[in-house]
Order: sequence, then C-alpha cells, then structure tokens
Amino acid sequence: MVNRDEEIEKELGRKKLMMRLPALRDQLRNASGEQIGALFMAYERAVAHQDRIRSQKHAPAQWTAYYEEVLREIEDGVVSYLAGQNRQDFS
Repeated sequence: MVNRDEEIEKELGRKKLMMRLPALRDQLRNASGEQIGALFMAYERAVAHQDRIRSQKHAPAQWTAYYEEVLREIEDGVVSYLAGQNRQDFS
C-alpha cells in the first residue's frame, strides 16, 4: 500500500530538484522507480529540516551547513542515478 504522504513528499522533492537542477528537468520529470523516489523523498525531508532550522532565531550555524552538505550529496546521488539510467538507455 502506498502512503499518500510519502507520495506527496516524493513529488515535492522532484519539483525542488527540478528547480535546483534545471539542466536535468526533463529527466527528473520522467524518472520513476523506487531508488529515485527514495532520493526525491530524502531531498524533500532534508529541505524541510533545513527550513525549520533556518527559521529558528538561534539555530547553530553548523546545522545549516550540515543540511547544505546533505542536500549536495543527495543532488550528486540524483545526478549519478540519472547518468546511470542514460547509460542503460544506450546499451
């Protein structure tokens, strides 16, 4: 059974990545599967946590930096995943 909240998180993550990685927008729009869905959801959750931290008046700077690094790592994972999909398409 598919959790509706998770599906919403995946789509929000997909859209945020489409804005963050405009050169990959079409690939992101068409990407499907469990692995990429997990990356979309992880991205949405990390962005949400970062937003909460940034909204706090006395949030430690290292937490903001931590989530920036997490987001970069997820973005790198998405780029690698899509590159792998492209190699499979040409096989």
